[in-house]
Amino acid sequence: MKHLLLAITLLLLVTGSSIAQDRNTAVATANTPVYIAPDTTRTPLRVAAQGTVFTVVAEEGEWTKVQFKDPQWGVRVGYVATSALRFSRPELTPMDLSATPDTARPVPPPVETPAAQPTQPRPWEKRTNTFERGWIDVNFGVAYAAEKAFTIEVTGPLFRETRTFRMGYQNPTGASFDFGGGVMITPEFGVGISFAGTAHQHTTDLFVSVPHPFAFNANATDTSETDREFQRIEGSVNIQAMGAADLTEHTRVRVFGGPTYFRVQQDLVSSVRYAQVFGVFTRLNDVAITDYEYVEKVEATGWGYHVGADVAFFFNRVVGIGAFGRYSRGRVDIEEPFADSTVELKAGGFQTGGGLRLKF
Repeated sequence: MKHLLLAITLLLLVTGSSIAQDRNTAVATANTPVYIAPDTTRTPLRVAAQGTVFTVVAEEGEWTKVQFKDPQWGVRVGYVATSALRFSRPELTPMDLSATPDTARPVPPPVETPAAQPTQPRPWEKRTNTFERGWIDVNFGVAYAAEKAFTIEVTGPLFRETRTFRMGYQNPTGASFDFGGGVMITPEFGVGISFAGTAHQHTTDLFVSVPHPFAFNANATDTSETDREFQRIEGSVNIQAMGAADLTEHTRVRVFGGPTYFRVQQDLVSSVRYAQVFGVFTRLNDVAITDYEYVEKVEATGWGYHVGADVAFFFNRVVGIGAFGRYSRGRVDIEEPFADSTVELKAGGFQTGGGLRLKF
């Protein structure tokens, strides 16, 4: 019984080896990429060196489905351009087909005919199909306003002299958020769009100067500040033309610029109340700010421009991290509620930060 099992096992091994050897093979005539599908726009699974021997799975016109050994993942299946292969077909090996075998005449060895050299460029040589066309950025950072402080002054006649109100607004360093994406037209040039938002907040300084009802040049003044922080929020849409270059295999730098559409929301003081004490027969005059009113998020829009740069490090073909810097500048006309007039404000500033980078 043992001898019978051993004989059957040897028979199966010999039969399996014979079947494996009968499968067609093909040799790479030059360095050639192997794709997961017959599509040159995809990134190759591997690039096979000249002389690599593939096992042919199926021939599909301009493409051949082959089996190869991946050094990382083991045996895999992929597609290779048929024009880059030289085939070996065991079933077509020349043999003596005479009706009467002539044992004296040796069987000639198989002759392999080289495949004709392709006249068209090989698929992997078309560079336009091998780079990642899309990109997405997500950033967090800090923002420095183009107008760190501005003053609105409102004057009017009172007691045959001039009464003055002055509000001093400040925009200290704030926070920024940025989200954008685009498409590469060539490996070096692309277009895109980004949406950015910045926020600044600070108390507002108040000033009032009130003339004496009866005495000339006897103005009383007072200063104060708001008991709440006034906000300045800017949103921008940046339309970008972009140039890109790879510094290393994993590092890419981009420069960009273009027009920017700004949307500014600013909290503004709408009135200031004060108490005045004066002498009827003297020049005594005293004034104290007692209260104020404000309007939240007065809105204005306008156009400007932006320029910037970005450096990214990619861990693999798709995912990376990066840092950016962008300077933008524009102007908006905002309706000032205290004097019911239009005031021109600067928009934009410098933003810097970093975050996620994706390309596909």
